[in-house]
Amino acid sequence: MKENNPMKDPEINKKVNQNPEVIRKRIKSLIKKPNKKEKILMDLIKKYKFPYVYVGDGEKIIGVKNPDFIMLNGKKIIELFGDYWHTKKVRCFEETEKGRIEYFKKYGYKTLVIWEHELNNPALMADKIKNF
Repeated sequence: MKENNPMKDPEINKKVNQNPEVIRKRIKSLIKKPNKKEKILMDLIKKYKFPYVYVGDGEKIIGVKNPDFIMLNGKKIIELFGDYWHTKKVRCFEETEKGRIEYFKKYGYKTLVIWEHELNNPALMADKIKNF
């Protein structure tokens, strides 16, 4: 007798995988805390009192993506790109700098991408965020 499992139905599975609440729960189960580079950026944001909060733990889902930092009371996002993961290990257009900017733009957000290696110059990063 054939088992009738709704999760094996591609249409149902597609809808489930696009549900922001399902995505948020999956991300929260995988990511328990900010990584080292995110903590460096968090400290910089705190030091200069920039109006951004860390949401990269699944706190905020936009469409089906989880940004790293979001502006309080605003429509701006900061994405921190790892030098390795967003160059050599990139799997799709939305993992590129241009792709991520275009993705969040569809939802009315401006996106600033900060690369991991840029964290080596905190003053430059502070200026970049301030001018954003």
